[in-house]
Amino acid sequence: VRNVLMKAHLFPKYDTPIDVGKKVIVIGGGNTAVDSARVAVRLGVEEVKIAYRRSEEDMPARKEEVLRAKEEGVKIVPLVNPVKFVGDENNHVIKVEFVRNQLTYIDQSGRPLPVPVEGSNFLVDGDLVILAIGQKANRILTQTVPELKLDRDGYILVDYEAKTSLENVWAGGDIIRGSATVIQAIGDGKRAAASIDKHLIGKQI
Repeated sequence: VRNVLMKAHLFPKYDTPIDVGKKVIVIGGGNTAVDSARVAVRLGVEEVKIAYRRSEEDMPARKEEVLRAKEEGVKIVPLVNPVKFVGDENNHVIKVEFVRNQLTYIDQSGRPLPVPVEGSNFLVDGDLVILAIGQKANRILTQTVPELKLDRDGYILVDYEAKTSLENVWAGGDIIRGSATVIQAIGDGKRAAASIDKHLIGKQI
């Protein structure tokens, strides 16, 4: 369906219109999800909801940002997973079908694992859906460069100078730790640049 904001980076191959809806549903629980919801409020939409698969307390977003979002009118809908997007005759999204979750044992992330509750499906009205469900390292790394050492989550392992296990290859930013801040990425770049400079000075060019 249209008005599900994903694959925007592949435009115009994927037609992803950037419209301001009346009822916005943001799927995710991190800082990007909260930022998206707050921006939607500032754009003057009627209703903004953040749908998250775990409890509100388990949301990885900064607590103060969640509080500010709620103060601005954003509604948190916890313990739900999207099942499908429902469109109208023009294939424009009008509803999202969710299933309710229950929390079980603590998983590798240190948080309770959400499990769908059978028969708990329900619909939520929404004419704009934003997917803000995080990111992971591209698996193509292990396929194309098998000798590159990665951690258990697929991120590149580096030393204190940002060097990887491959000669003449440095790395930094989200690919070495997952989603983080721009400041951390800039710091990685500075360390890598200093290491590369030292490396080149020591070589005959």
